Amino acid sequence: MEKDVDGLEGWAALVDGRLVVTRDCAGRTHPVLHTESWEAGVTLHAALAQHPAHPDDDQSTDEDESDSPEDGLLGETRTRIRRRAAGLTVAAIDQAVADAHTDLRTADRHADAGDESTLARAALAYQEWQRIRGEAATAAGETHDPDRDLGLQRAQTAARHRQDVAQCAAEAAHDARQRTDAAHRQFAGAAAGPLYTALARAGIHTLTDDDHQAVRELTRHLDPATVQQVANWLERTRATALALAAGAPDSRG
Repeated sequence: MEKDVDGLEGWAALVDGRLVVTRDCAGRTHPVLHTESWEAGVTLHAALAQHPAHPDDDQSTDEDESDSPEDGLLGETRTRIRRRAAGLTVAAIDQAVADAHTDLRTADRHADAGDESTLARAALAYQEWQRIRGEAATAAGETHDPDRDLGLQRAQTAARHRQDVAQCAAEAAHDARQRTDAAHRQFAGAAAGPLYTALARAGIHTLTDDDHQAVRELTRHLDPATVQQVANWLERTRATALALAAGAPDSRG
C-alpha cells in the first residue's frame, strides 16, 4: 500500500496510520486521504505561505517579505507610511526619518510601563522611513516614486504570492474533504442512505471520520427497519427544534 501512496499528502496519510480505501467499478482499490491528511497538507501550505521568497533572491529583506494583511496594526503602519512617502522630496523624507527616530525614543521610554505595542509600531515606522530614504537616495528622481520602490514591489509580490498559496490550499482542502466524504458514503452503502439524509436535514452537513464510522456501525448491526426508526428520531428532533425556534407548539408524535 505504501508504494501506491506518493507525495506529501500520501506521506501525511501514512504518518497518521489510517487510510480510507475506495473501489472503482472494476473492483480495484484506491487510497483516499484520511481527514487528518488534508489538514496536514493545509498546515504545510500555510508554512509555505509564510516563506514565499526564493532562496536565490538576494534582494529580498525580511521586513519587506512579511508585509501582509495578517500583520494587523504593523501592516497598517507600514502601508500608511508608504502612502505618505509618495511624492516626498529627499529633504522631507530625511525630516520624517528624524521624527520617527524621536517617536521611537519616546516609545522606548514608555515601553518600560508595559506599552510594548507602541514601541513595536514606532520601531517599524523608523525602520520603514530608513528604508524609504535609502530607496530615494538611489533613485533618479527628486521625489520618492512608489512605482520605482523595489522593496515595495517585492513586498507586494510576496503578498500576492501568499494570497495565491492560501487560496490553493483552501481549494485543495475542500476537494480532499469531498473525496473523503464520498468514500465514506460509498463504504456505508445504500443502507446508510436514510441516516445520511436525516443528518443532512438536521443541518449536520460536515461529518467527521467518527461520524461516518458510527453510521457504518449502525447500518451493520441494525436491521433496515431499526435504521429507519433512528432516522425518524433525527427527523422528529429536527421538527421539534424548528418548532421551538419558531415559538410554536411542537408535535412529537
